[in-house]
Amino acid sequence: MLIKNAIMILVYTILVSCHENGAALRKAITAEGSGLLQTRQVHDVTVRMSYLPSGWLASVHPNDGREYNQELTFKVNVNCKDIDKLKKLGEQKEASFGLDSLFQLVVKGDTIVPLLAEREANGNIGGITYLITFARPAINTAIPLQLIYKDWIYTSTRLVFPIDYLSVSASDSLSQHL
Repeated sequence: MLIKNAIMILVYTILVSCHENGAALRKAITAEGSGLLQTRQVHDVTVRMSYLPSGWLASVHPNDGREYNQELTFKVNVNCKDIDKLKKLGEQKEASFGLDSLFQLVVKGDTIVPLLAEREANGNIGGITYLITFARPAINTAIPLQLIYKDWIYTSTRLVFPIDYLSVSASDSLSQHL
């Protein structure tokens, strides 16, 4: 598990290492208590959640016309030690359709449903990956957020990922120069 976390951090490090503010962004993303990178282990299934900063998204998709500053985007990766089990579960239509019912963002007691929830077409290399985008809530304070993943497909568990909104804002600000 430590190796997989190190790999995830390494990917982020590579993405931002060529830029002056890369060290600050890397520090903001990996800071303890930020909640921007988290892992949950449920039996033989590992679920990783990562926040994708708005500036990074805009730099990856420069011509798509979207306002990434108005959204919060997360990546959730599901992996299993038993590859055959993961493949079998991943082939269910529920693993690819109706995903917006599996994810929620809780802000100040309000539940926000995703604008977009889709399975990434990666051929299951490195597990099954979901991209989830929410409308950015109109808050400017240190309010805790919670990304809820009602995973009844792989772990039959409700997974809660607490996220510090100030860390989200800081990583977004630092990522604008990518």
